[in-house]
Amino acid sequence: MSLRNDADFVTGVKTSKIIPKNTDGSTALPYPGKTEVVAFSGLGPFDFSGASAMTAVPMTIKNNTVTETKTVDVDAASASISAVTVTELIAAITTAAFTGVTASVDARGYGELLISGGDAETDYMQVYGECATISEFGYGYGLQFIQLDTQKSFPMIPTNVDDETIETVDSNGKKTKVITPGYRDGLTATLVDSAVDNELRALLTGGSWNPTTKEFVAPLDDAVRPLLSIETLSLKYLKATNQKGDYIGAKLTRAFNMSSKEDSSGTGDNNFQDMSYSFTGTPYTNPETSVRYGDSMTRDYTVAQYNALNYGDI
Repeated sequence: MSLRNDADFVTGVKTSKIIPKNTDGSTALPYPGKTEVVAFSGLGPFDFSGASAMTAVPMTIKNNTVTETKTVDVDAASASISAVTVTELIAAITTAAFTGVTASVDARGYGELLISGGDAETDYMQVYGECATISEFGYGYGLQFIQLDTQKSFPMIPTNVDDETIETVDSNGKKTKVITPGYRDGLTATLVDSAVDNELRALLTGGSWNPTTKEFVAPLDDAVRPLLSIETLSLKYLKATNQKGDYIGAKLTRAFNMSSKEDSSGTGDNNFQDMSYSFTGTPYTNPETSVRYGDSMTRDYTVAQYNALNYGDI
């Protein structure tokens, strides 16, 4: 409905969340039709020889706003600490006994962590820490949101295949024409960030970031940029003049299957330096079922629903 008296007016992006996809290609975000709150490791074997403590490798699992951190004794479960199999990894995680989490090896050979009794269309799951990165959750970055509220802009714009016209002209000069309708085939997005976040920069470019030494190293030409899922959240207001706190709800936009690249790390002039990244999104295909979904979705929340999310704590 677009009559002014009943219309909702949406602000620019208030906050954003960016997370790697699962290593099997599935999205960690909720979406209609999703059946499990699940995260996947890589296929292994995994080299834990450089872990800080092989008998107590830290790992965190976050179910919505509830965070649980434990240590995983990989050494006790494995025959070779430099070549830990998925089966051995899952045995070690099972022994660590995370609350409400079932660990198993799925039919394709990935390590699978499942939140028992979770609502797959609304719940979020994150898996991170040293054990998660070594075992390639989130392409080795850890399956963890990077949150930002320093964006200047973060528009998502549909991309479309144009209408196609086929025509012929006969000897009498009469034209016959068929117009085949175009269609949407994805979306693009551009993030302009007013702050410098090198952890985000590493995730979006395939580079590396060492939080101890504070060093960002740009990627080589063979670097793998992880595929991403993105959420943006905006607030909704009624017509006329509103106070900032008068919002009547929120709009959440999710894009499931995005690639990214760095466009600019600043202009170098005598000013604050903005970071700029661009994204390309395509429709999402569930890798287990081959069911296809649109490239993105939006969901509207009332104030009560938005407050109940504790969105800033997810």
